[in-house]
Amino acid sequence: MDVSKMETGRDRGLDGAGPVDRAAALLGAFDRGEWVGLSALARRVGLPKSSAYRLLGMLERTGMVQKRGPSYALGMRLSELGSRVPLCEADALLELSVPHLVDLCGRAGETVHLAIPDRTDVFVAAKLHAPCAPTVPTSVGARLPAHCTALGKVLLAFSPREVLHRFLVRPRAIYTGRTLIEGRVIEAELARVRQERVAYDREELLTGLGCTAVPVLGERGAMAAVSLSGRSDAVGRHRAQLAATADAISVALATKRPAPRSPTPQCFVRTRVRPPEVVAGGQRDHASLELSASST
Repeated sequence: MDVSKMETGRDRGLDGAGPVDRAAALLGAFDRGEWVGLSALARRVGLPKSSAYRLLGMLERTGMVQKRGPSYALGMRLSELGSRVPLCEADALLELSVPHLVDLCGRAGETVHLAIPDRTDVFVAAKLHAPCAPTVPTSVGARLPAHCTALGKVLLAFSPREVLHRFLVRPRAIYTGRTLIEGRVIEAELARVRQERVAYDREELLTGLGCTAVPVLGERGAMAAVSLSGRSDAVGRHRAQLAATADAISVALATKRPAPRSPTPQCFVRTRVRPPEVVAGGQRDHASLELSASST
């Protein structure tokens, strides 16, 4: 199961929505690089086919989508607009945090994620794979549901009050028998996270998968979150190393000083910074990075 395709805050009812909201929902319904037919797009966003057809025609004329036969894909105009999005903070976060993430990945031997808040969802900015670590079905650039991920709980716990309120009043999906959905239960969990500065996901998103996450704190609260993912019976095992990594990233961001090169030999593949696509409907085009780390 690919969690990058799970329902997030972009998937909301369109009853009473205006044409801009409907067009944004259509743009947000595309997965990366895919061509989709009219019927499938209409189903994804809950629009009548006639309405979806009219909106797609307008989007095609402006270059936001392109049409090939009966199928549609995102257009190059979106890539052009995405290249204008301010990325300074995200770029700095990646540049200064990656050495610390590499070190953590090598020491803990688990999958490492770096995430940033995107409204009430979680945007995966970096992912590092450790050799022999269990497969974690996430991808860079994905938006994840916040209520059932350790990364999301951390970011929510240190979010402004208005962001937390928007999250609590919207419906939440159930993914496993352990997913927390009741508002009072989630509020109590977030209060614990704020106090202990650590969040856990014990099979709340996927059966068999566990995750531990801590915040990267700055003057404005949690700028990002760092996590270790693996088997559910290993949750919390490397909490001290995880907290030390987050603290080191916080210091690096405050001082603008990168970490010294890790003495652990590493091999990196599948790197990607500033993905070429931008998903409309509120998602920003953040810088991102995917690494595969292995000792040599």
